[in-house]
Amino acid sequence: MNYEIDSINKIKNNNGDIYWYTSLENQSELLVTSWCNGVSGIGKFLIAAMSTFDCPEAKPLYVGIKSTIKNNNLNLTNNQCHGTTSIGEFYLESLHVLNEPIAAEEIKKIINLLLDNSHKSEGVTQWLSEDNESFTFDYMGGSTGIYSFILRALYMFENNSLSLSEKTKELAYE
Repeated sequence: MNYEIDSINKIKNNNGDIYWYTSLENQSELLVTSWCNGVSGIGKFLIAAMSTFDCPEAKPLYVGIKSTIKNNNLNLTNNQCHGTTSIGEFYLESLHVLNEPIAAEEIKKIINLLLDNSHKSEGVTQWLSEDNESFTFDYMGGSTGIYSFILRALYMFENNSLSLSEKTKELAYE
């Protein structure tokens, strides 16, 4: 775990934001916010480190990741792997493990964005896959991962006396 923390420390900018690169050697290609190659996935790692071990060096990196996500114009697809849902997963983990106050509002914004980007076909709500042309029920690249995020959010909100929109609840029980 120390190697990962040290590697993340090397990529902070002067504002404390964290930008994840394809490799530390090749910093020309940024993979800013996605789960599988970006800071939302690294953020989930840091949350696990902070909640499992006494790891004080993880906290400022976590704060940097929150800043990176908040300060970047997120022009992403909707899915888990490279999309907005991956950021939602980061916020779900922040709410669940760290009880982050801002996380609940960010989750609501992401769900509203997902609802705005959804398509109804034959009575089923779907989202375009990464190619922005087709629908798939793939977990990381399609609608199944988005549904999973929304269901986890609904469960977490109901168990913490937080509220989500009726539209979100209807979608969850669709």
